[in-house]
Amino acid sequence: MINQKQLIKHVFYKAVEALGFDDGKEDNAVALLAYTCSQESEGGKYITQMGNGPARGIMQIEPATYYDCISNYLSYREHVIDSICGACEFDSLPSSEALTHNLMLSACIARVQYRRSPPAIPEWNDLEGMWAIYKKYYNTHLGKATKEEFMHNAERVIEFLKWLKGLSALFIY
Repeated sequence: MINQKQLIKHVFYKAVEALGFDDGKEDNAVALLAYTCSQESEGGKYITQMGNGPARGIMQIEPATYYDCISNYLSYREHVIDSICGACEFDSLPSSEALTHNLMLSACIARVQYRRSPPAIPEWNDLEGMWAIYKKYYNTHLGKATKEEFMHNAERVIEFLKWLKGLSALFIY
């Protein structure tokens, strides 16, 4: 498994910062990405979907979702494409296969997928709210994720989040 403190600090925070969507609520967006990664790939343990499924990368994004994000969101927001390419050091967006090996691309596209959702991201420690956003807008009603599994995985990530800038002061243990 990828070192979670490093993944959160050097990938998720950088992706959220590069996209610039969150205006003072970056910690919540980073937490949602961390919870999603923990749920989808056990924190980076898997980079392709188990059972020969199509999902790729630490965020387990399906090619259809990737291309939908490009066609129906990013193609209307060239500045966001530029931000993703800058963060990933690409000249242009690559094929969906790059999700398998590029941590930053996976994080950026996952954040874009959540950005397309109407509700605001809940506070980092509102696991019920995080679950609701994840299930409805990322995993969907067709996905196999369960609330119990998500909560278990989220609890593992909280231990890593408390070490990070911005979140460490919020923990009262």
